[in-house]
Amino acid sequence: MKAHWPPLTSKSKPIRITAYVPNTTGSKTIVPEEHFRRASGVATKARNMFRGTTSIEGKGTWLPEVGPPIKDNVFLVTSFCSRTSWEKHKDTFLEYLLKKKKDWKQSQIAFVWEDMTGYFSYKGMHFI
Repeated sequence: MKAHWPPLTSKSKPIRITAYVPNTTGSKTIVPEEHFRRASGVATKARNMFRGTTSIEGKGTWLPEVGPPIKDNVFLVTSFCSRTSWEKHKDTFLEYLLKKKKDWKQSQIAFVWEDMTGYFSYKGMHFI
């Protein structure tokens, strides 16, 4: 899949990539061990692809802009990589996250790179 990626705004290295890993499948909360396995899988994929430093950070909560709050704890999987590695693997990583979105029955998955935010909806990739 070839996505339209906006140009990177920073000239510095490394590039920071963060994927938000939800603790739900559809509307059902998964057990903490499965949530950590899910985050570990995303971290392993990012580390093997981008070859940089990768970590699983604390939890956050997803609250939509409209509608009632959704109590959905997330792990933040963050990876740092070179610009070369980012350019080489960004489309493959996007495909991987889109597959996970489908596997986890999510309406969207938040994904941040450098200082821009993108999320995946049923219509594809959007920037907010």
